[in-house]
Order: sequence, then C-alpha cells, then structure tokens
Amino acid sequence: MNGGEERLSGLFCPNCDYNLTGLSDDRCPECGVSFNPFELQRMVQSAAKPITTATLAVRVLWPGLAFGVLIWLSALLDHEWLFGTWVLAVIVVVPVNTYHTAQQVLASLRVRAGRGPYAMFPLGRSLVVFLGVSIVQLTVIGLAGYAAASLAYG
Repeated sequence: MNGGEERLSGLFCPNCDYNLTGLSDDRCPECGVSFNPFELQRMVQSAAKPITTATLAVRVLWPGLAFGVLIWLSALLDHEWLFGTWVLAVIVVVPVNTYHTAQQVLASLRVRAGRGPYAMFPLGRSLVVFLGVSIVQLTVIGLAGYAAASLAYG
C-alpha cells in the first residue's frame, strides 16, 4: 500500500460520494472536486457512528422507563413538583435524544447503502427517520406513564 492509498483509506468524496481509497491526487476522478484529505479525515472522525439494534432499543426505551418511574413516584409520594419535573424533562430530553438517535440511524443507513459517513440523504428521508424515532419514543413514554399512573392510583 503506498502513502497516498494509506492516507486516503476509507474516505469518500464530499460531493459525489466516490470512494477515494488508493488515489494519489487530491482531486476526485468522478466529479473533479478538489479536497483536503486531512479535512475529510476530520469529517469522518466527527461523523455519527452507526447504531446497533440493541443500542437503538436502549436509546428509545430509556426515556420512557425513566419518566414512568418519575410519574409513579410523583403519584405515590403525592408531589406535584415531581410531576412538573418530568414534563420539563420530556420537553428537553426527548428532542436531544431523538436527534442523536436519528443521526446514528442515518449513519447506519449510509453504511448499509455503501455510502460515505458524511453523505447526505434527501431531507424527506431524514425527516421520516427523525419523526419515526420521535413517535416511538413518545409512545413508549406515554405507555410507561399510563402504566405508572395505573399502578399508583390503582
């Protein structure tokens, strides 16, 4: 393996997603865009990593379980402030967790499709992934809240 091939191993063109492995020139042969290999390497290192099914399940389920426990405790202890705390937590935690989870799901889809780690999907597909993760997460939170309230109030 020569120096250029080693230097560009695992990098893709940011414009057309062409695999740049083995190139000695800093210009994509597919689309002609010049690139900085060090900048591409930094982009690869900062890109979202693919997510496993087990990690996805944990990332989607933990907020629901945590909020279910908070709802149950607030009802059991009759503390209204605790109920307000979980509502605020849902407003803050769910969007942040959903964003990061959706980024990892999109990274997994890029890897599965054989695309580079920073390749962009159409906005529609990104929104579908984000909304899908949000809906599942909010459904889990709602079910956990319902179960917790049923347990607390009998």
